[in-house]
Amino acid sequence: QPTTTTTTTTVSPTKSPIMDICDHLRTSSTQYEFIILVDNSCGLESSVCDEVLEGVGEIVSVLISDDDTTSRVQTVEFNYNGTADVLVSFSEDDYQNNVYEYVNRVKQVGECTAGGFGETQLAQALEDVVDMFSSTSE
Repeated sequence: QPTTTTTTTTVSPTKSPIMDICDHLRTSSTQYEFIILVDNSCGLESSVCDEVLEGVGEIVSVLISDDDTTSRVQTVEFNYNGTADVLVSFSEDDYQNNVYEYVNRVKQVGECTAGGFGETQLAQALEDVVDMFSSTSE
């Protein structure tokens, strides 16, 4: 028997609730500093890693904008051996002031294909992040 399919198009998709929070952050005069951690210990396939890095870029583009220089985002990749690599730092104004370039940088240098066989060093990465925040406030 023949089958019939119906396609429905949503004219106004549901807005993400995080957008309201981030819009408030961007219109506030308060300076915020965010650190995004990327886990490079799972040994993801390249195509999945690309999707993860694209997601990181989307988060960055929600947290900062070219028109707002009061907030900054640092992206840090942590590895299965406990090391942490800064992909984009708070002090890199060329990226902090150009979201498009920031996102491209993360996608170019970010990694998530290294294998730690699920053995993550998240505790060490969080300690490193605390040190990173401490050093920016001095």
